[in-house]
Amino acid sequence: MLNVATRFQTGFRAGILKTIVLSVRPPGFASLEPRGDPVDALVLVVGASVRPADVPLLADRLGALLRESGDAGEVLCDVAAITEPDGATLDALARLQLAAQRLDGRIKLRGAHRRLRGLLILTGLSEVLPVAE
Repeated sequence: MLNVATRFQTGFRAGILKTIVLSVRPPGFASLEPRGDPVDALVLVVGASVRPADVPLLADRLGALLRESGDAGEVLCDVAAITEPDGATLDALARLQLAAQRLDGRIKLRGAHRRLRGLLILTGLSEVLPVAE
């Protein structure tokens, strides 16, 4: 079972800017905090192991982030904890991208390990799942 933690921050500068961090991680996994993202960035933090069975929960949380933002946009998906990616990981991330597109949004991977980047290139998913620099 996944442990879900949520943190909402609101600040004021040229209107209301929001940073919303949603963490979906296995029990006992340390929470990851945003690293220098724009104040209004939407960030979905994913734990070390993400599987297709996790997609419905992640898609629900992604939908909540996109609805909370008030308009469809880009969500940074922090995948720094994924150091041993496999086909199931890629499948789950691709399904999450499809869920975002159905809501007129998209995800961009943040903190992708070199192994994940390599698998994205090898499978041709690097354009479907872009990596934030």
